Amino acid sequence: MQNDANADLIIAGFGIAGATLALALDDLGLSLAIYDADLDGSSSQVAAGLITPVTGKKLKPQPHFETLRQSAVEMYRSLEDQTGSDFLYESPALRLLTAEKEQAVWEREREPLSKWLSPSISSGWSGVRWEGTPLQMSMAARLDTRKFLHAARRFLAPRHAFFREPVDSTDAPVAWCCGFHESKATRVDTLEWRPAKGEILQVKIPDGRLPGTVHARGMWVTPTGGREALAGATYSWDALDGKPTSTARDALVEKLLQILEAPFEVVGHEAGVRPIVSGRKPIIGSISDGGQQWLFNGLGSKGALFAPTMARLLAEHIVNGAAIPADYDWAVRRDTQ
Repeated sequence: MQNDANADLIIAGFGIAGATLALALDDLGLSLAIYDADLDGSSSQVAAGLITPVTGKKLKPQPHFETLRQSAVEMYRSLEDQTGSDFLYESPALRLLTAEKEQAVWEREREPLSKWLSPSISSGWSGVRWEGTPLQMSMAARLDTRKFLHAARRFLAPRHAFFREPVDSTDAPVAWCCGFHESKATRVDTLEWRPAKGEILQVKIPDGRLPGTVHARGMWVTPTGGREALAGATYSWDALDGKPTSTARDALVEKLLQILEAPFEVVGHEAGVRPIVSGRKPIIGSISDGGQQWLFNGLGSKGALFAPTMARLLAEHIVNGAAIPADYDWAVRRDTQ
């Protein structure tokens, strides 16, 4: 390691976890050495960045969604203002219930779910196959993770040191934000990992411009500007790498043909590995007896929603000794596993 002797803290990894933690620690006045190795399989570079109040086939509401969303919007909008960038897009999403089980859940749980879901009309959703039960999902948003990471780096670079090599080990204070690559290390060898590879497609839809994200048939299609969109995502637990596969491409195209009425063209295909841990909740906190090593991981597929809140909690813990909620505290999770 080099040129980081004057830094208060090292941040290892600059995906969405490392970037949001760096912004939170910068707010608290720490000097940082940030190691951005851009390792193979990083999920932040290929993530869709979807923020949704209801997820899955069981239409499960996200606990504490409003608080998490407010924290996320505040951090992202603040960075947009300071950098002149645009990377957070807020618009209602469309949820098409095409499976009988999904429709049964909606009929049974309509009253509590009505806070987030309401009947939708086809107007404005050209190019989408209008099937099943169409619902509008309020308070949905999308973070363009690549634009966000670029903006965060531009904002932080004048005051903090960036390095390209990975951090293997160190006696200096360090926050490990390495995504699924942490599962290959021995720093937290009692943590149960469940990383999952996900693949997405970049598509062009010449005859249909989507006003927001469409969720249907176990996948999503989200506009990225003009007539272009991202579509995904798959789950695989075999080859945990950043290499796209023809099997996943074919599966995504097959579903897209069932969702989109308008013709589309596949123009790109990427893969990344989601950092999922047992319990499927983010995990933060101290991983050393002396309190000089910290962990920020387990964001899974909800990084855009969770990262700002987790980053602020960990930053306050590192700088001011603030307590971490038990649901996310590594010390508590470790003792209860």
